[in-house]
Amino acid sequence: KHGGRSDPVCCSTMEDVHLLVAKLHRAAMLRVACSAGRPFTGLSMAATAMGMSSQWKRRMREWDATIGLTEKISEESIQLYLTKLDQEISRCCGQQTEPVGHGTGECVVELLDSPCAGSEVRGSCEKEAVNTAAGEKEGGLLGER
Repeated sequence: KHGGRSDPVCCSTMEDVHLLVAKLHRAAMLRVACSAGRPFTGLSMAATAMGMSSQWKRRMREWDATIGLTEKISEESIQLYLTKLDQEISRCCGQQTEPVGHGTGECVVELLDSPCAGSEVRGSCEKEAVNTAAGEKEGGLLGER
């Protein structure tokens, strides 16, 4: 049995992590609401209202953000986030890179785990990048001269 269910599908690490985060967030929300005698829309607001230390305020913000991300994550949102990250990296590095898997300057990231395994990510970047200012290929990971 996994988590009280005999269904082996529930062993997915992603499901387990989401359920654990949801359980933590809900239990914390109930505790702060009960202690303060009123409900809150988030742990961060509760921490501020209750005068918690800066360490606990930060932790409550992290828990709110974590549950917010896990509730909304999907294959589509992952692709959208990674596309936007590629654009931001290009902006920061002053170079144009094509999307992952398309030509020069690409970074290849592959997940090495199955849903029931631990998380490990392997990444590699080509040595050659496209420098948009010069319009030519240059050596180095980020097109250094």
